[in-house]
Amino acid sequence: MASKKQTGAHLRVETLQAAMKYLGALVSMDRVVMGKSASGVFLFATDSSSQVRVELPATGISLKGDFAVEAAGLLKAVSNRKELRLSQADGFLLVEAKGYSAKLALEENEMDTSVKPPTGDNKTVQFTVEAWAWLQGVISALALEPVPSLDISFYCRVTSKAAVAVTYDETQMAIARSTDVEQSIGSIKETFEFMLPYEKASRILRSIPYDGTTLTFTPGGIYVKNKRLVAYIPVDASESSLTAEDLYRRTVQPVTLEGNDVSFDKESLSMFVENAGAVSDRSARVIEFKSGKSGVVARCVGSNGEVKSVVGGSCPHPFSIDYRYLNTIATKAKKGVSLVVSDQPACVVAHLVNEKSDRMFYVAVLSGDETEVESED
Repeated sequence: MASKKQTGAHLRVETLQAAMKYLGALVSMDRVVMGKSASGVFLFATDSSSQVRVELPATGISLKGDFAVEAAGLLKAVSNRKELRLSQADGFLLVEAKGYSAKLALEENEMDTSVKPPTGDNKTVQFTVEAWAWLQGVISALALEPVPSLDISFYCRVTSKAAVAVTYDETQMAIARSTDVEQSIGSIKETFEFMLPYEKASRILRSIPYDGTTLTFTPGGIYVKNKRLVAYIPVDASESSLTAEDLYRRTVQPVTLEGNDVSFDKESLSMFVENAGAVSDRSARVIEFKSGKSGVVARCVGSNGEVKSVVGGSCPHPFSIDYRYLNTIATKAKKGVSLVVSDQPACVVAHLVNEKSDRMFYVAVLSGDETEVESED
C-alpha cells in the first residue's frame, strides 16, 4: 500500500529563530504568517503600520497557502531542536523532528504579505559591509539617557575622508568620528548621509544583518531591503526636529570648542555617581564640582541627604551638571575622564575613545541652561 504523501517543508531551526528575531525587533507581533515562496518559505508580520517579510531557505516545500500561527508558541515549539519538518493538517501546524512532535493551531491568512517597494523620487543608501558593521558598533556607544518630552535623533554621514555618527536631543549629544575611514568603513564610492529617530535607527541596525542592505527614505518612512528581508517602517516627520545639515554643523563645534580643561579619575567618578544616586531625585539632579584642598570635590545635595567625594584630577573653575549627564559620561568613559567646560555656549564636552579607537565626544548643557530638563514634572 502506498504511503500518503506529506506536505510541508524542512528547515533548520536556527534559521527560523533568526528570522523570528528580525520580525520581533521591527514589529510588535502576536502572530506570524508563513507560506511558500520562490526561495523556500517566508515569514511575515505586521503591527498595522510596520511590515516585515523574511525569506528562509527550505527543502521539500509543499505548504498549502498562507497561514498564521501564534509567534510565541512557534518559538517555544521549535526551541532546543536543530532541524524540523513543518506541515499542515486539520487546522494545525505540525512541528516534527526525530522522536518529537507538536501541534499548533493555525488560521488561514487573507492579508497581503508583500512589502511593496516605494515609488517616486526617493533617496536610497547602499551600504558596504564595513559601513554597516561600523554603524552597528557605534549605535550602542552613542545611546543617550532619555529626557522626558525630548525626542532623540540619529544622524550619520560617511564620505571617503570622514565618517561621523551622532545622537542628539536639545540638551545632549554623543558623537563618533572615524579616525581611519579606509580601515573602519572600507572603500567609499559615494557619499551618503541619513537621519532617523534614534529608536528606529537602533532597531534596524541592531537587528538586521548586513547581507547587501539598502535603506530607502520616503516621505512617510523607511524601506529596508537585503537578500533575505524586506521591511517598511513608518517615521513620523515630527520626530525629527532638525535637518541633516543642521545636525552635521552641530557635530563640528565640540571638536574645536575652547574652555577650561577638567579631568577626573574614571574609577573615583564612577563610584561617586553610583553613591550620588542615593540622594539624586527630582529635587536634586545637579552635581557640583569645585577644587578642594585634596583635589576636585563632587557634591550632590537632595531632600534626603548629601553625598560628597574627592574624585581626583583638576578643575580650574567650579561648574554644575545634571546627574543623568554625568552618569552618561562615567558610563561611556573607558579610562580617564577628560572634559572641556565652556561658558559660550554653556556646555561640557567629554572626550572619549571606543574599542575601535574612533574619536568620540559627549556634549551636555551645564546646569542652569537646561530648562527642558528641570521642568519635567
